[in-house]
Amino acid sequence: MKHSTILLLIGLIITIAAHSQEQPEATDFLICAEYDWNMQDSIWNDTLRFVRAVEDSAMRDEQLYERQNGIWEHTGGAQYLNTSGDADTTLFYSIGSSGSPELTGRILEVFENGRLVEYRRSTYSPTLNDWSDNDRVKWQYDGAGDILTEVTYGWNIVGGQNLFIPADSAFYFYDSQGQVDSIFTRFYTGVEWIYNGKEGFEYNSIGQRITYTKIAIDTAGNSIPGERQAYFYNTQGEVEQTDIQYYNPISTSYETNTRFKGEYISGTSLIEKHSFFLVSDTGEALLQFTEYDYQSDTLVESRGFFNQFGMNVIGTQRLTYSYPLPAAPVDTTDTLVDDTTGTVGLQSTTANVFLIYPNPAREYVVVTGGEGSKMLRFVLFNSMGQPVREERLSQRSTAQINLEGLPQGNYFYRVLMENGESKTGILQRQ
Repeated sequence: MKHSTILLLIGLIITIAAHSQEQPEATDFLICAEYDWNMQDSIWNDTLRFVRAVEDSAMRDEQLYERQNGIWEHTGGAQYLNTSGDADTTLFYSIGSSGSPELTGRILEVFENGRLVEYRRSTYSPTLNDWSDNDRVKWQYDGAGDILTEVTYGWNIVGGQNLFIPADSAFYFYDSQGQVDSIFTRFYTGVEWIYNGKEGFEYNSIGQRITYTKIAIDTAGNSIPGERQAYFYNTQGEVEQTDIQYYNPISTSYETNTRFKGEYISGTSLIEKHSFFLVSDTGEALLQFTEYDYQSDTLVESRGFFNQFGMNVIGTQRLTYSYPLPAAPVDTTDTLVDDTTGTVGLQSTTANVFLIYPNPAREYVVVTGGEGSKMLRFVLFNSMGQPVREERLSQRSTAQINLEGLPQGNYFYRVLMENGESKTGILQRQ
């Protein structure tokens, strides 16, 4: 189905100019191909295509195609519409039984002076022909542009009425160098605010973050240590190891149980390999790893592997990218060829800018914003555009997201960055 047809069927027209640091070319068109590992034949099978068509600087459409019974079918997607520099709208849709796009969800992002000040997520009801808010987040900043408060809204029963009111909030505090020192969190009962947690940060002498610690606060006001992340850097200033630690009340110390390691191409900031280990008293046990290939500092392929019981390494996911992009939009049904060896196009990106791994994922996924980038919020949507997992990232550059309890399948993720940008893509849950 051509992009112009989708626009007509969705029937939403907004006159706009893009809110983006870097404007896409009017003729940009890209395809990301995802390959799954066939254990029986030990080969990669092309199973999913994520297609993005850019008509102009004010609109972008992303379409999801899945191979079903050997045939490519358009199953859903997302459309981005930008207003006059101070708001972005994202529409999610699925393909109904009639073959036409049907709206399922919407995200509105509002900006002031280039800073994200409000995020609103809504669900569309075809019966009521109207939108219903699911949640809302608002931010306030100081004169230097640093976040002071973050308030999340949600539906709650108050006085017998279902009201859309504040649900939880966070207060940010900074050290003398302007770095986040601590974040205090609280939740609203419908009557009063109650503090329930604290997030603490430590830095070394050159300003690199070395620890991030979560602390719960019980009803008596007692602090209960939780997860801690410890970061280790190489000589280029890149994080080459992250230890995930949990507090042991018996030994009254933090103990590492999982570890991430990054290997970089010599003399560059390009990630060559990411590995995930289980850590015990006997040492490290490699569980998963992802390899990245580049051409002229441009990512062209990534391959994920799972170390099954330490005896059998099997593939989990392969993504391929090629350049340059076609000179003009093309019919995606002709582009989606059955190809298990060639590469297909994806807009130029480098791994040191943004990464989400492992992908496919099982119990967790790690999100890395890149050097100098800070993330505000992670949202994961199912194929119907419904949010199934959200987490406040508190201006972190790296975060681990728990995926336990989610069904297997393909999800659409969206990461809100501090500079107002959004990172999007597909995450597979195994």
